[in-house]
Amino acid sequence: MGRAARPFAQNFDGLTLEGAPLPPGGTCWLGTDLLGRDRLPRLILGARTSLVIGAPTNGIAVVVGEGVGIAGGYAGGWVASAPMRVTGRMMAFPALLLATTPAAIC
Repeated sequence: MGRAARPFAQNFDGLTLEGAPLPPGGTCWLGTDLLGRDRLPRLILGARTSLVIGAPTNGIAVVVGEGVGIAGGYAGGWVASAPMRVTGRMMAFPALLLATTPAAIC
């Protein structure tokens, strides 16, 4: 197996003679960490996990948002104004406070 297929493999040739990590270039495009592991496969592994979670979540949000928008545009009246009022309140609420509230509760 090549180095890219093993993100958790500790490679002693990924360190200098003094034990320092290698800089970017050569066989390790992003360099190595303190254990001699190549950073590129580890980055790909982390990105894969984030994309598996993020892409379907955004897809669901698009489908729900389109459904609410189509219903509001077609029906008009309170069906159109209710989502706009909720959106206006969410935009007026400070995002930092909204992000730190769950951390303070736990």
